[in-house]
Amino acid sequence: MATAASDRKTLDVKLFTPVGSMFEDESVLVVVPGVAGELGLMARHEPLVTSLRNGEVRIHGTDETVHTFATTQGYASIGDDRVYILVEQAERLDAIDVARAEKALGEARSALDAETDETERAIIEATIRRNENRIKVAQKSR
Repeated sequence: MATAASDRKTLDVKLFTPVGSMFEDESVLVVVPGVAGELGLMARHEPLVTSLRNGEVRIHGTDETVHTFATTQGYASIGDDRVYILVEQAERLDAIDVARAEKALGEARSALDAETDETERAIIEATIRRNENRIKVAQKSR
């Protein structure tokens, strides 16, 4: 027998980047980094489209597994017992190389000091924020 939409206790969750799908599965809870703070999303959440900041996405699976991603800015669309997360970049917690992120962060900070072009500075600043976030997510979860 099919479960009525009002009886659902899970969400259909999809996490996308421009490269493709990073995650697709059922979830009991999704936590996303909204611009005004973290949002916890469960089944039967009111429809919503929200901007996301750099941060951590946590997807709590139906088997109690938590899938954690370091993500950059983007959007989340919530409704009809589904959450679609669209971000510029996403990296699974278990794929984050902290030493590499720290090295990239140091190089970006050095490059920023020497750069005068505003467009290049904006690109370097985004690299700094992305690597700071990767390090923060990895250290928080260990």
